[in-house]
Amino acid sequence: MKQISELIKNKTFGKQQGQPRNEREEFLQLSLEKINKSRVGTKYKPLSFLSLKLKVKYLTDKDLKYHYFQCKKSDNFSRLFFGLLRTK
Repeated sequence: MKQISELIKNKTFGKQQGQPRNEREEFLQLSLEKINKSRVGTKYKPLSFLSLKLKVKYLTDKDLKYHYFQCKKSDNFSRLFFGLLRTK
């Protein structure tokens, strides 16, 4: 077992940076990777995690999961992703 001073010195305790804490963050991270991958070589800048999180804040976890799998089946992930977020 490691001593506390070693853990503090190496900062190897708690949540690791970039690791999702829950299922919602996991689906957001997967969506973000797919969206940013499709933005390479276009005029659009990569999307940040915070901006994506703010765009889908009104979706429940169940809806977000459904939303992700519907977009995953599509040919153009990001177009469908943002198209489904639009309200009429």
